[in-house]
Amino acid sequence: MSEILKATCKGKSTNIECRRPSWESIKMSYATINNEYKKGAAEAVFKKIGGEPYKEFVNNERAITIQNEQIQQGIQIAPANRRYTLNSCALRISYALNYSKLLGESFLLKYKKLPSNTGELKYENKRWYGSDGNLYYLSIYGIRNFLTLNWGNSDKPYYLRTFRDRDEVAKFYNNEFSKFNRSGIVVMRIKGFVDAGGHTTLWNGKDKHFEDFEISENYLIGNHNVVDFQFWELKG
Repeated sequence: MSEILKATCKGKSTNIECRRPSWESIKMSYATINNEYKKGAAEAVFKKIGGEPYKEFVNNERAITIQNEQIQQGIQIAPANRRYTLNSCALRISYALNYSKLLGESFLLKYKKLPSNTGELKYENKRWYGSDGNLYYLSIYGIRNFLTLNWGNSDKPYYLRTFRDRDEVAKFYNNEFSKFNRSGIVVMRIKGFVDAGGHTTLWNGKDKHFEDFEISENYLIGNHNVVDFQFWELKG
């Protein structure tokens, strides 16, 4: 769902559809959840949100413990079955969206159009509900598909920027995106990121940095195999 504003000038009226929350409100809520990460990494974020996401985190950590014990006993675990601590990037962007503001009201993902709760990948579009009753995603696919469904295709000039190799990723950041002066949500697919599928965060076009720079590395400097990159602008 979107919000409708009616603008009137000289006796004539027109409706303006507002779909995206303000930049300042999402930046503020993102900073709030990132502060939880500073206290205790991903576990602190999952615990703060609680509900189904935290239960999944706890179950996954138990599985990691069991696997580590098996490895110590000489049991081999296939790479495809290895468990790792869950990435919190999509969870944090979900939180930022839920607690951002659109025309003074909370944005709240659960009341918007939602992608089908299915997918071939582990967490893809799966919906998770926190202890606050709000909807969250654990993968960048859920975030990407939600944004596309509600806001349309990602914005030019980064509708879908693809990369052949790490060198091309680094050149893109150093020569182009690091100078980009618009703010918004970025989503990037990264090869080898099994659970989250990649990384999602906020780009601050005024200060020229990612808003999670204190707790996350910059995945665009050429150390990772970024497959593609998208951007949705936020204003106000």
